[in-house]
Amino acid sequence: RRVLFRSGRNEFACRLDQAGIETRPLFYPLHEMPPYQHYAGNRAYPVTSALSRDGLSLPSAVTLSAAETGYIGQTIARQIATRRLARRIGIATRF
Repeated sequence: RRVLFRSGRNEFACRLDQAGIETRPLFYPLHEMPPYQHYAGNRAYPVTSALSRDGLSLPSAVTLSAAETGYIGQTIARQIATRRLARRIGIATRF
């Protein structure tokens, strides 16, 4: 299982915010919401729960230009590369 953010999701979101990219946590899973819990019937949905816990919503408006989506993708790629390099040389990162 590969999780990009883990407990550092908020830190990653802050880094994107500093670059001018708004994010927000993914919505809560329906099976965990009190009005809908009875539909789940005590079943666990671990993938849904993990996505909700660890995931971020990125800008996705149809009005985003190609330049804006490119910037978002490049910024995320740069953050991931920075994290990988930090791990390779032994610098701790939270995300």
